[in-house]
Amino acid sequence: MIPLGASLIAFAAVLLGLGFQLYFTWKIPILGMVLWLLSGFFFVSGLSLAIIGIARNKGDITPRQRERDKRLKVHFEDMKKISSNIIPTLTEDYGRIVLFISSSRTSTVTQSIKEDTLCKIPDDFVAHFPKEATTWDTCYLDINAHNEKYAKFALRIREFFGLSGLKVMLVNQTNESPCIYEAVFRPFFVWWRDRLSHTEHPQIDFTKIDVDSPNYGPSNLRVAGWAETIAYAESETDKEKCKSTIRSLANNAKFEQEAINLLESATKLVESIHALKTQLTDTIQNVDKYWPGTTDYKFRRLKQCQTCKKII
Repeated sequence: MIPLGASLIAFAAVLLGLGFQLYFTWKIPILGMVLWLLSGFFFVSGLSLAIIGIARNKGDITPRQRERDKRLKVHFEDMKKISSNIIPTLTEDYGRIVLFISSSRTSTVTQSIKEDTLCKIPDDFVAHFPKEATTWDTCYLDINAHNEKYAKFALRIREFFGLSGLKVMLVNQTNESPCIYEAVFRPFFVWWRDRLSHTEHPQIDFTKIDVDSPNYGPSNLRVAGWAETIAYAESETDKEKCKSTIRSLANNAKFEQEAINLLESATKLVESIHALKTQLTDTIQNVDKYWPGTTDYKFRRLKQCQTCKKII
């Protein structure tokens, strides 16, 4: 019916043109008007046949086509599940970029990014969402590069303390007097961030480093505004060495600038990844809501997708 309807519409156009020539060029108005009426009749008839044909074609879906559409929807549901895990929730953690696990009123749980903690993007997902997959690959490389810069920066902090004979250790390691705990890295970043923003009432105050016990003997050192222990020393001389070296690093302009660069880089990367995650989520939701999608994106069978090849 659609080809016949199209032919009638084309014939109506010919009659309309001929009618104009008879009316205006050859000055035969009556015959021209007759052709106009005929062209209108054929146009309406052809349009009606075309509409009926389209409606019939839409309703005339073979069982095989229905099965393909059903399998394609199942394939999309698999892609939807994958999409929720491909781009993780990341956060800036005192200069590093880490995985966000959970949070409460008192604490935030994070995890260091390792190769086995991030999902490899399946080839089928890359075929259907090439832009998002490519962007995430680029972001992942940028994250690794950023965290490598942080690791080198942390190594230089260790070396700085090492020049004064202070070893950097974890809090749960066996105490060596004197030693600096790795936990001091975090208040350093808070201190430098507050200095950058010219905070009127900074959280950390490295001018005030106190010991747990005012008496002589082994003591843990803490900086004002931070709960964690940042150093350990036994003699009064070693305590003063720890304090002076920590203050010296806190006020080192070179270290401060490098820390600020890390903080700004981490913030921008986390924001871009959050935007990518939101964009992918919106696309998936639109496909789900307006199956098979909108004018911006439709979920179709693709030759590049191995699962789609089986459906085709």
